[in-house]
Amino acid sequence: MLLGDKIASVLKDPLENKGYDLVKVDVSLGSRAAVEVFIDRFDNQPVSIDDCVAASQLASAILDVEDLIQGKYNLNVSSPGESRPLRTEKDFERFCGNEITVELLNPSDEGKKKFRGTLIKIEDSIIYLKEAKNNSSETKINFSNIKKASVRRVFKI
Repeated sequence: MLLGDKIASVLKDPLENKGYDLVKVDVSLGSRAAVEVFIDRFDNQPVSIDDCVAASQLASAILDVEDLIQGKYNLNVSSPGESRPLRTEKDFERFCGNEITVELLNPSDEGKKKFRGTLIKIEDSIIYLKEAKNNSSETKINFSNIKKASVRRVFKI
């Protein structure tokens, strides 16, 4: 198991108990390791600085106890930003009704590898997308053929 995956596995439940969705963990090793933790809120509110501080304090305490990283490290906790990655089927379920972008591993029957549109639903590992260019048709995408996907969120100020 990769170090980032190990870190994610020990942080996931404690962060969820505080109302945060662990989106991903990136680790860079070097003279001083860097751990980047990306969180989202389950209530769909924007991640605030206070959220990052609270999640950072929690993550730091857990990482110190688990001792997964040798030596000193820098910890950065932040929001995934306006283009939040969709990594699991649960992510797709959560963001139904939102505009998403999807890149495929293998081209679709029409030869396309990139799609943008409104996520209608996910059912039996099939993503249903109403494409932005062709608003009348529904595109079906097999979850296993997704290389990467993200939701484009618009925050109102």
